[in-house]
Amino acid sequence: MENYSYSTLSEAVNELTKRGFTNDFKLCTDGIECSGLELMLHPEHFEIM
Repeated sequence: MENYSYSTLSEAVNELTKRGFTNDFKLCTDGIECSGLELMLHPEHFEIM
């Protein structure tokens, strides 16, 4: 796996979009939402180890 380093958030987002990462996730009161996938992830969906 290759490591990437970016100077700014916008540089990272632009490069990731070019590499095919096109979904936008946002933090909401109830969890993490991706409206493009019609997906809502709630805290119980995660396990921190």
